[in-house]
Amino acid sequence: MGSLDRYILKTAFVPMAMSLLVAALLLLLEQMLRLLDFVLNENGPVDVVWRMLAFLLPQYLSLALPLSLFLGAVLAYRKLSLSSEMDTMQATGMSHWRLLRPVYGLGVVMMLINFAILAYIQPYAQYGYQELRYELQAGLLGARVPAGKFVSVSKNVKLRIGTTADGGAELGDLFVAYRDKQGNRSTFTAEKGKFMRGPDPDSMVLRLEHGRQMVVRAGVDHPGVLNFELQDIVIPLPKATAFRARGAEKHEATFGELISILKNAQDKTSHSYREYRANFHYRLIHTLTFLALPFLAVAFGVTNRRQPSGAGPALGIFVIVLYHKLLEIWAVGAVSSGELSPWASMYPLFGVFSVFALALFYGVAEKPGFNAVAYAEIVWAGTIGRVTKLFRRKPEGQSA
Repeated sequence: MGSLDRYILKTAFVPMAMSLLVAALLLLLEQMLRLLDFVLNENGPVDVVWRMLAFLLPQYLSLALPLSLFLGAVLAYRKLSLSSEMDTMQATGMSHWRLLRPVYGLGVVMMLINFAILAYIQPYAQYGYQELRYELQAGLLGARVPAGKFVSVSKNVKLRIGTTADGGAELGDLFVAYRDKQGNRSTFTAEKGKFMRGPDPDSMVLRLEHGRQMVVRAGVDHPGVLNFELQDIVIPLPKATAFRARGAEKHEATFGELISILKNAQDKTSHSYREYRANFHYRLIHTLTFLALPFLAVAFGVTNRRQPSGAGPALGIFVIVLYHKLLEIWAVGAVSSGELSPWASMYPLFGVFSVFALALFYGVAEKPGFNAVAYAEIVWAGTIGRVTKLFRRKPEGQSA
């Protein structure tokens, strides 16, 4: 790799990394509010939100990687065009095909990373996310008890909390009714308390401070009363059936497992088979899209220094988002429903996108003076002009 390649890579890498970070953070922040509301409604601990977001990170990275690669490349070549560096490079005999090489190599690396995420990392993360949701809904992650109400925390434990502080971590004015395995009944009152993780994963500990305990033992008429400074009550968590095995959902199967499922399927007309098939081809096409993105980025990044236009990055993002929405909603849906095969919906769409990107790049590289952004603006202005003229037509029979 020469100094020129390293310079172009450095110019493209910084905006690519920044756009990837911003896109991932925006997606995570949007989902964080929904997860926080879900966890609180299920009376779960708040720290579960961060674990669920960590499981969602691979999915959001696979969505943000194509846009970040495009933005990094398009902003890099736009900078080279506006600073006349590209003119200097071309004056020394460097063609656009040669200048594309470092960014195309970066695109291949990003493609391999994206394939690893889609094929192996995301299936396990998706399964971990669903398992965490199941445990939360089944009540296996502890309880967030509302203040002022009697709540059955487990079969033999009833609890009332007077006040809460620090987001429910600190409890005050507690009343606990407890029955042990021998039938002895205990009533606790305490000034303070908090839930803690115990050594046994199937139980949690309620630690009480500065309280009083009244014990009524089986077969004994008179209760016993004692004061305490610190008392731990072990509360067993509710039993639940084990979570299902991984692979029951199409997104949870690895790439190799998808191949095995499709190969060994008995009924190739079932809805389940069509969904697995659509997901398999979607992962392939989503990965192969990285091979076309550098062509599109250079075509929209090269601009005229005398008449610069800022529409290139925005127009490119619009094309990429439109392509991905058509792929995810229309093409994948058509294959899943059995209306079309992947060869009649998903791959033609990928082919049109690739040919479009390559055609624009070929115009920039081989036709002096060709500007994809300027050409798109001319087409857009002509379209808007025709639409405006259509709406300005006077009704028939009305004199001019």
